[in-house]
Amino acid sequence: MAFPRTRLRHVSRAAVLVAMLALPAACAPPQLACPAGAGRPMLLAQLYFGRGAASDADWARFVDRIVAPALPDGFTVLDGDGAWLNPQTGMTGRERSSVLVVAIEDRPDRRAALERVRAAYRQDFHQQSVGLTIAPVCGDF
Repeated sequence: MAFPRTRLRHVSRAAVLVAMLALPAACAPPQLACPAGAGRPMLLAQLYFGRGAASDADWARFVDRIVAPALPDGFTVLDGDGAWLNPQTGMTGRERSSVLVVAIEDRPDRRAALERVRAAYRQDFHQQSVGLTIAPVCGDF
């Protein structure tokens, strides 16, 4: 028995909708299981700040004014030297950098705090980007 064209279209749309709704659940990362004594599931975030436009005093003020209030449970800042290949010139660019390392609970408000820090630095120091890496870890403090 052939389906009328409109009925087939509705069935196809319904199948696509069901597949779209199921996809996020299928792609969701598994919940991290921490062994006994290894703490609880957390996120380890690292933010990468190019410091070419920020003096040490500027950076200290930024940390006091923006970072500490956004991440009141604590963080670590490491000094580094960033490098990249400039695609237009083929030359290696270099810049002083700071890497902010923080372990946070995986909650929307904590992720939003990271984004506020990144956005404030981009705006305050006219930067194109602030790098971010996040990984699930087990931690305890």
